[in-house]
Amino acid sequence: MGVFAKRDLAAGDEVSRSYFEEDVGHRLVQVRREYLKGGWVFECGCNRCVNEAAYWDGKNKFSAHGDNEGVESGMGKD
Repeated sequence: MGVFAKRDLAAGDEVSRSYFEEDVGHRLVQVRREYLKGGWVFECGCNRCVNEAAYWDGKNKFSAHGDNEGVESGMGKD
């Protein structure tokens, strides 16, 4: 594998590589985690992934229970 820098590097500069291709990093946590499991064989536990997963888990639980607080009971009636 070759590495190319976009700028000149000095001795001691840190070089890192993203686990994601450009089109994956901005996607939902579920997509990113599946990508990492398939190609890198691990589940990310960074703050961003943990927080997004907790958010979506909460949303899914809300929907699964049929909680419709705030929805008008008369919607759809003339």
